Amino acid sequence: MEAWIVASLVALWVVVLANLAVTAALVRRAVQPPAHPWSVKPGLEAGAPVPDFEASTGSGQDVRLSDLWGRSLLLFLLSPGCSPCRAIAPAVVRFAERTVAQRAQLAVAVFGSPEASREALPQLFEDGLTVLMPKADAEQVRATFRVPVPAWCAISEQGTVVESGMLMDREEQWQRLEAALAGAPAQ
Repeated sequence: MEAWIVASLVALWVVVLANLAVTAALVRRAVQPPAHPWSVKPGLEAGAPVPDFEASTGSGQDVRLSDLWGRSLLLFLLSPGCSPCRAIAPAVVRFAERTVAQRAQLAVAVFGSPEASREALPQLFEDGLTVLMPKADAEQVRATFRVPVPAWCAISEQGTVVESGMLMDREEQWQRLEAALAGAPAQ
């Protein structure tokens, strides 16, 4: 055989093997689930202490989140710059109205400037909910809860996490949150 034919065959096999290696790497990457940016499971673990922070309420009072402990608390975490948060805010208000007679209390932590929060989420301020706007860097406070917004966190009377997760406008989740407010184990 001539040398140029041997060289062509060797070059062809090198290209075929390189293509096979690249294809295998792409298939392996497509099959692996993406890693979550904060942890394997977003949210604070049950039993963990809830991060405390200073905030202004919608009515202008200065409070700490820990001022609300002593009764079970369901804390919603929203941001005015988040379109899913703006879309779910009316459902949060309806949920608050539906569960007002229960023993627990509800609050909404809004991670944004007071002006942007009032403009983007006005229904939260009109309906008598406890709205907390962190005084410190809002993104830093939100990051301590280890969840992207919109989210929720059920807090015990002692200030520990009962459960937390992403907030979606699904009837099963609202029922789950009602059960958490009533002190029943979530399913």
